[in-house]
Amino acid sequence: YRTDREGWSVVSIGDKSVAINKSKLEEKSTALNMIYCLSHDLGEAFFPWVKQTAKIVVPLLNFHYSDSVRDGAFCMLSSLITCVRIHCD
Repeated sequence: YRTDREGWSVVSIGDKSVAINKSKLEEKSTALNMIYCLSHDLGEAFFPWVKQTAKIVVPLLNFHYSDSVRDGAFCMLSSLITCVRIHCD
């Protein structure tokens, strides 16, 4: 990673470079954390939204531009699995 302008990072992946808005990454990470808290607190009551949430979260497991987004996606997926397990018991 390197920073070229304030608020932006340039990430090199292979032979390509991508400019990333750091505040947008923080927003994405915060949103994942908020949804995680909601699903965790609601438990089984979150079940109606599991499929829709999983469609958004699963692709983020391979999000190369932010460790915090990937970590949030893994935590979120864990919470979704727990929700489904509780619902099916």
